[in-house]
Amino acid sequence: MWQGRHFWEAFLEMIALSKFALNLVLRPNPEVIAKRLDQTTVLVDISTSRIFELNETGTRIWELLGQGLNVEQIVQHLVSEFEVEDSQAAEELKTLLSQLRDQGLVAA
Repeated sequence: MWQGRHFWEAFLEMIALSKFALNLVLRPNPEVIAKRLDQTTVLVDISTSRIFELNETGTRIWELLGQGLNVEQIVQHLVSEFEVEDSQAAEELKTLLSQLRDQGLVAA
């Protein structure tokens, strides 16, 4: 769908759907404990006692969120570290951030 299109065009189109801006910085909720286990991470929301598991990509995104990086910077890291297309990295990031935000695990 986005092949051959420039990253920014694709990302700007996606932002309209996702409501995430390139300069948006989300931070892990301080009430969430994260424990890395090999290539996955287990998140425990202390306030709700709910447990979540992140895969390798989700784990890396969680680490980058903890470093205070914005959406654009995280996409750049994913592209270089996982050797994926810009559009794929942006779509996966959008999906995970939406899920994390909906569960109260991250906030602006």
